[in-house]
Amino acid sequence: SDAKFATGGDDGTLSVWDLERFEEERSLIGHGWDIKTIDWHPSYRLLASGSKDNQVKLWDPRQRTCLATLYGHKHTVMSLAFNALNGNWLLTTSRDQTIKIYDLRILKNATT
Repeated sequence: SDAKFATGGDDGTLSVWDLERFEEERSLIGHGWDIKTIDWHPSYRLLASGSKDNQVKLWDPRQRTCLATLYGHKHTVMSLAFNALNGNWLLTTSRDQTIKIYDLRILKNATT
């Protein structure tokens, strides 16, 4: 079904839940520490997650794969969000007191 919900755990596991069946559909493993923030892409079935391991990961939950890891922060990633217009940009904030804007078309930091 399309009714999905994602959660991040203290063990670094990202879980995708099927809300119609009320059960965990899959687990995504890849972060080395607590997951602090998650966002769904506005157009595609992709997830972004930020963690206490200072990393941002892009996921294809259907394939259970991490598509990319972004290493721009020096401390815990506290929040992230895709831009709602087209999802080409990912904004992240961190305890290192920086904001990053990633251009997902080239997977690079566009600005700090």
